[in-house]
Amino acid sequence: MSDEHVEGRFIARENRFVAVVEVDGIVGKAHVPNSGRMKELLVTGAPVSLVIKSQEGRKTKYKLASVKYKGIWVSIDSSIPNKLLEQSFLRRELFHFSQYRYIKSEVKKENSRFDFLLKSNENEKLMYVEAKSVTLVENKRALFPDAPTTRGKKHLDELKQIAIEGGEAAVVFIVQRSDAESFAPNWTMDTQFSQALVAAFNSGVKVYAYQCETSFKDIYIKKEIPVLI
Repeated sequence: MSDEHVEGRFIARENRFVAVVEVDGIVGKAHVPNSGRMKELLVTGAPVSLVIKSQEGRKTKYKLASVKYKGIWVSIDSSIPNKLLEQSFLRRELFHFSQYRYIKSEVKKENSRFDFLLKSNENEKLMYVEAKSVTLVENKRALFPDAPTTRGKKHLDELKQIAIEGGEAAVVFIVQRSDAESFAPNWTMDTQFSQALVAAFNSGVKVYAYQCETSFKDIYIKKEIPVLI
């Protein structure tokens, strides 16, 4: 990554998208690029990696990139999964998608918008793909979501309909930390989303999860992990 990173300390979350942080003894504000709760990560005193954002007119000097939790860095930027997947699609690095070529991102289909559109090299069939950012891990199992998400359920319902109509669809969970050995829907947090994921899978939607390797300023997809649904 080319952005300049500095280490700081998390103090408090002012609201969903603004955090109070401390860098070299100076208190400032940082944009939180993730609407999830992340209560286990964003605790007072936690070391954080911050990207310096000095553009004129910004309300915050920094963007909160990652948090150090139990000795590992956890990326909390919810835009990262899309960037990682786009790179992987272009380079044909993921086995399950290697037979597809990347078409474009932010694809509109009727009243829906999906993260990616791919096309099969074999039969020219289109595949619609949604990416989800995962930061919560409990007992080495990644869980999504960490807060109720009606938007997430809507995406799954739309992907399910594509599959029912004979199209190809997939949802990819990018776990932005290195300590997850499997993935499962977070039934305790959001039963409706979890039910929708099972229904989508049973209707033919592909469900994959990938663990990332993270550091103070870098992140990359490391390996696929089992999906338990």
